[in-house]
Amino acid sequence: MQNKGEEFKLRFDVFEGIFDQVRNTPLAIISIAGPFRKGKSFMLNLLLHYLMEGQSSDVYKDKKAKIRNIFNWRGGVERTTVGIEITNKPIMVKDKSGKRVAVFFMDTQGMFDHKTTGKGCSAIFAMSTLLSSMQIYNLSGHIQEDHLQYLEIFTNYARYAVEQKQHANASTCPFQGLMFLLRNWEMADYDFGQKGGVEYLATVMEEHLQENVSVRQNMSNSFSDIGCTLMPHPGNNVARRKTAINNNIELSDIDEEFLDEVNKLAKYLFNQESLIVKKLDGITITGEGLIELAIEYAKILSSGEVPKVVSMLQANLKAQFIQFIRQLETEYEEFMDQQVML
Repeated sequence: MQNKGEEFKLRFDVFEGIFDQVRNTPLAIISIAGPFRKGKSFMLNLLLHYLMEGQSSDVYKDKKAKIRNIFNWRGGVERTTVGIEITNKPIMVKDKSGKRVAVFFMDTQGMFDHKTTGKGCSAIFAMSTLLSSMQIYNLSGHIQEDHLQYLEIFTNYARYAVEQKQHANASTCPFQGLMFLLRNWEMADYDFGQKGGVEYLATVMEEHLQENVSVRQNMSNSFSDIGCTLMPHPGNNVARRKTAINNNIELSDIDEEFLDEVNKLAKYLFNQESLIVKKLDGITITGEGLIELAIEYAKILSSGEVPKVVSMLQANLKAQFIQFIRQLETEYEEFMDQQVML
């Protein structure tokens, strides 16, 4: 997808050229999305390094090895990725049944970059969610309530496209994998990695405030597989890089603790048992099917009939405010009843 002023347009010729080479092959699409300047492109390059080096157990041990700059990244405050970028060649792996699967990586423009409208952010997040088999929600620190609220809004944007395409099935979730990737984790309560991430996510999902319950229900009803991984900081040698193109970064520039956790994440994502192959209503999607889906979804998202993001957000806030007022009224009535009984 490319930015055309206020709109994002799918480059059909490029997209078809990429997936035409795997027309009859099952796919695994790893997408990453989230706020801008949080290291999304850098993380994808590291995951790509794992696959391109043969998934060996010591893939991150050669400290002189250079990380391929497939997705451009840099330090600083200015955005690098615009729209959606996809690797143009597949990396072939095998699923648990031994079938060949073509893996592609999808990088997305960061949200809330002060240059993109709410509609633009929603279109990017929605399209990447619609096309991917695993959506990595890249955040810094802990999960805040507004992170979940925006996730709900953007997911509803994608669900609208699914429903318009009549792919919605009441008995199944419309989307597959969702991985919260929490960067620069500093809380001592939970260990790095998936184990600590799952334990932490469980506390986040146990929200008791009524106005926040629907957000969690929506997430559980939208994604069939939800996980969380806690990542340490990659180190100052990475964070302070300012060059526009970082072709010369070596593994020795990255903190070893961070690389250990990247290695564990990569093993999970691409392990034969846990690899998530792209499906829709239980049917495996090949390159040919993804081309057709992308064309249809792009038409729907650009039709002008999609509910405005601002309106959706205002509706959510209004509902939460009404619920909050009702809660205050209930508490006040209970308090007054107690006063009368004294």
